[in-house]
Amino acid sequence: MIHALVNKFNPLDEDAVQSLMSSIQTLELLDMEDLSIYHDKHENFNLQLLWVGQDMKEFHIVYLAQTQIKKSRYKKDIEALQISNIAFGVTFGSLHELCTGLERLDCLCGLPYASAATPKSQPKVIQKNQKSLVFVAAVQDSSSLDW
Repeated sequence: MIHALVNKFNPLDEDAVQSLMSSIQTLELLDMEDLSIYHDKHENFNLQLLWVGQDMKEFHIVYLAQTQIKKSRYKKDIEALQISNIAFGVTFGSLHELCTGLERLDCLCGLPYASAATPKSQPKVIQKNQKSLVFVAAVQDSSSLDW
């Protein structure tokens, strides 16, 4: 039923399919986006392509997502997951598995659960004239040392 409605009221011609293909290939994970939003965009584009028989295979989506996520705040995390997968001889079977791995790394690092990036805090600057206290635990007389 849904297919019939889509075909009648929202047909995807060649230009629309090319536009969707371009959109999925140039998708980015923006700093203010949750990982789930990025995942949902991928799923949405691929679902629309599925309606006309032009959907991408899961391994291609995973590869595409890894290259796109490497350009985001998850660059080090995606590299860590790839190294871990190589060590265990496994690969990501789906985009969901990839995103779940990134979410788990966020939890391990104490970050919000796959949420948007927060602005980085400014490093504390120590003034040059600021005096600091140093406590000395013990003092040894140099004349008592045996040379």
